Amino acid sequence: MSQSINAAFCAFTAFGLMGVYEGLNDLSGDTLDSGPALMVAVGLAALLASPIALVGFVIYPNLARSWSPSAWYRQYVTEGDKTQRVDWSAMVYSSLLGFVCGVAIVSFFGGIAHDFNQKLMTMAFLGLASFAAGVIGVIIFVGTMPIFKALLGKFTSGGRALVLFPVMMATIGGLLVLIMIGRMDLGAYRIERFTSPLLAIVGGYILFALTRNSSAIIRRAIGAIGVTTLLFGGLILTGDDDWSKRASAIVKQGASSQITLNVLRALTDSDGDGFSDVFAGGDCNDSNPLISPKAKEIPDNNIDENCRGGDLKTEVKPKQVEPKRAPDQIAAAPRVKAAPYNIVFIMIDTLRPDRLGAYGYKRDTSPNIDAFAQNSLLFENVYGQAPNTPRSFPSMITGRYPSRISWEKRYANYGKLTDANQTLFKIFGAAGWRTEMVSAHWYFEKAKGFEKGIHFWDNRGALSIKKSNTQSAAPLITQKIMTRLDELEKRKERFVLFAHYFDPHSRYMNHPDVKVFGKKGLSNKYDSEIAYVDHHIKPVLDRLNSGIWARNTVVVLTSDHGEAFKEHGFYFHGRTVYNEEVKVPLIIRVPGTESKRIKTTIGLVDLLPTLGEMTGVKTETAMGESMVGLWTGTGPIPKKPVFVEQLPYPNYKTHMVAAIDRSGQFKVIQNVTDNILEIFDLKTDPKEKRNLLDKNPDGASPLRQALEQFLDADPG
Repeated sequence: MSQSINAAFCAFTAFGLMGVYEGLNDLSGDTLDSGPALMVAVGLAALLASPIALVGFVIYPNLARSWSPSAWYRQYVTEGDKTQRVDWSAMVYSSLLGFVCGVAIVSFFGGIAHDFNQKLMTMAFLGLASFAAGVIGVIIFVGTMPIFKALLGKFTSGGRALVLFPVMMATIGGLLVLIMIGRMDLGAYRIERFTSPLLAIVGGYILFALTRNSSAIIRRAIGAIGVTTLLFGGLILTGDDDWSKRASAIVKQGASSQITLNVLRALTDSDGDGFSDVFAGGDCNDSNPLISPKAKEIPDNNIDENCRGGDLKTEVKPKQVEPKRAPDQIAAAPRVKAAPYNIVFIMIDTLRPDRLGAYGYKRDTSPNIDAFAQNSLLFENVYGQAPNTPRSFPSMITGRYPSRISWEKRYANYGKLTDANQTLFKIFGAAGWRTEMVSAHWYFEKAKGFEKGIHFWDNRGALSIKKSNTQSAAPLITQKIMTRLDELEKRKERFVLFAHYFDPHSRYMNHPDVKVFGKKGLSNKYDSEIAYVDHHIKPVLDRLNSGIWARNTVVVLTSDHGEAFKEHGFYFHGRTVYNEEVKVPLIIRVPGTESKRIKTTIGLVDLLPTLGEMTGVKTETAMGESMVGLWTGTGPIPKKPVFVEQLPYPNYKTHMVAAIDRSGQFKVIQNVTDNILEIFDLKTDPKEKRNLLDKNPDGASPLRQALEQFLDADPG
């Protein structure tokens, strides 16, 4: 019985140590109080360990009777004969070979699964691939072990090194595999949530095996750590709100912590609406499924349906009385003199601003875009309104936030715009501009509704989802743009031309005709993709900077969203509203306007009102604000906060919303799904690593209030 109790405590100790690691890892650079944070991380790990400790109570002692590190060492290293050493070494080599082959097979099929668009299909495919890899690994193990036995028996003396060397190789290989898994570009698939608890289970057994026959002092120390871990777990079960807030904010990246929190919230969700009123679940009425953080807020009914900021009150504006004006009174002059500019709108998909030389990047990724920026307006702090194209592109062309767009199916992967939306193409088309678009991508075939109002659209060259991941369409897009400019010059009509470059969207590739920044590594290949687009966009920018185009055409160059390289735990995009996924470049060339760098925070929703003011076209349905005053000094400048939304969709169901003030100092993020609130001071913490929720929550009070009102007014 004492051995079983010791085994249970070893399990708790191993998970407690894992909790310490997760707590310290998530606290890196954070200003939150580290003491309570570690307590939360260890306590959550302890709760996860509870059922495993019961298993360890029974299994660990029985397993130790048949195999333990110390008994193995005595049998196969110090006391065993040559035959035993050869047999054991052959088994290790065969196992290692089978394992490596299995990993190679899973990696190969994982690369194929990366092209899939449906999560269930991906999981099923990877499950079958893993099963096949396991079967093949076993076949390799069984088939190669006699070969290894024969070779090792013939060419070795059977000394201790015979056993220690393959074990050392297996250990190093296992660590390398774990490191490789941790660095894999799995997007939203957080495999460490499975590997971390598995390592803790194995670690608990090794700890038990090593201390089974150790001194009483060591066993008591293990017991003390295990008891402390248990106590922290008990404190977690109280559901105290203070620690709950810390738990949500601190362990959002923690592997075991997220598992435990999700289980606790599911068990305490009384009304089945997906949210709990304890464990920082966010529900303010757990007896009514119509009230939860995901509910639609109904104004003026004295009920806080979405558990955020109280009931939404309809703003009653005082009645405006028009002052009587003298007959000869002249109306106020417009802010700027409007002109019937042509507009060339270039969107380069998935382009981070901090990877361009014009924004301070040290690598020479974008010499042509940088040269274009030298004679243009460059906006330093610009946010796309969503971290993925299906939400950001419609927001860009309507000037409305994703949740305020009229969708046919709001939560679809590729939502269709209803006819109620007023887009860039509809608005300028109705005002007398010819509207055109060139692209070569499958998304525009799936996402319907945006094409209404386009007089000419060329999407030839679009491939399937799978094939598009290795498509390099930049030369084709440049050719299309040049052809349309030729035609538009002949027509002598004012026009809007929208062009979409898909590169540097993944999958990243190195291209032989441009500079390669590294043959390996996602980040290096991403930079090479930027260089590829920059190389092929040069003829377009050169032409637009010369002749009649320089005198009568506004050129906008931007992106729809950024790209993550695990700054906050993810690769790629479409998962969060952190800067790496939502900050974009914005460069605008206005005829007759001197170059200028503008620091004011801008949203892509501001583009449509800006183009409208410059051309005299009304854009009344847009929610953004004109930026013209930022470079002319005439008239007001944008003041409302900029919002960014990660709306849930079938492939990823997390709902996150951020608000950034126009000064660019504070950013507030509300993870609606997980009830996590974060506050960042971007002036001192541009990488968003230090949550100020505890230290300076009032510093961003107006912004927090604006975010609550924005969420309250979400039409759902």
